[in-house]
Amino acid sequence: IIFPSFQTVLLTITPHSERGKVMGTAGLVMGSALAVGPIISGVLLTWFPWQALFLFFLIVSVLVLAVSTVTIASVMPLEQTRLDWVSFILSASFPILLYAL
Repeated sequence: IIFPSFQTVLLTITPHSERGKVMGTAGLVMGSALAVGPIISGVLLTWFPWQALFLFFLIVSVLVLAVSTVTIASVMPLEQTRLDWVSFILSASFPILLYAL
């Protein structure tokens, strides 16, 4: 859910001449996470019970959220919009349809 928004924000705030480098770096980070995540989890599980993984990643998530609220500027214009009821109903009904299937 977050990754497409992440790419859109990167493309919005990055000058056209720098987009290749920025998207390459973003892809490197996301690809490396798939390799590094299990290694970090394995190291933590060597010394701590499995419940500690949740605490560790909660702490990391809170730190990232705190730093990002201070360092990342808003890129979207703030304006009052009306609720799109058709999109709302379709979005709400899709999980119900999946559950029914």
